[in-house]
Amino acid sequence: YGRSAVAKDYAQAFYWGKKGADLGLPLSLRFLAYMYLFGNGVTASPETAFHLFERGVSKGDPSSMWYAAQMLLAGTGVARDKGRALKLLLDAAPHQCRSATEAGEMLVFGKAGPRHPRKALELIEPWAQKDCIEAQVDMGDLYAAGYGGTPDFVKARAWYERALRTPVNNNQVPEDQSQLHEIADTWGLLPVRMLGLMYAKGIGGPV
Repeated sequence: YGRSAVAKDYAQAFYWGKKGADLGLPLSLRFLAYMYLFGNGVTASPETAFHLFERGVSKGDPSSMWYAAQMLLAGTGVARDKGRALKLLLDAAPHQCRSATEAGEMLVFGKAGPRHPRKALELIEPWAQKDCIEAQVDMGDLYAAGYGGTPDFVKARAWYERALRTPVNNNQVPEDQSQLHEIADTWGLLPVRMLGLMYAKGIGGPV
């Protein structure tokens, strides 16, 4: 509801969302959770939202796992629990790039226990190979920082360059270097800055 062909009607949205949620449909559970989380057409209740996301988690829904993890990390609607959040992200990681990269970051910096940078690499690389730009940038960061053992600027540079040439929103980024700002605007300036530094200093290969 709210698209151009249908007038926005939160009451109807809630009605149909609840019908689906009562049937245990993950998409409907998430939809209803959003309504409670943001107070769209209902009194905002983060606690109810978290409960609905948990029901989605029980159905094996990766997106519900990610949202529940965010609430656990922020302590919204539930007590803050980084360990539990990491477990949810790890469960969702094989199915969702953003969960893999976020779990990888937590493992690298030990945000929920001991540091496991090599495990982070193993978690993120499959998504980088599938052309998830966020994962590709993370691979560049991890190799540049030496989280794979010692700094490997050749691999770091290769991942940054691949990230800059991966299609964004299903549109191929042109080879023209002047068009790379599209990536920078979408994913931040880090890969652009890092490549600039590498080219300037001849790090990771010939200039």
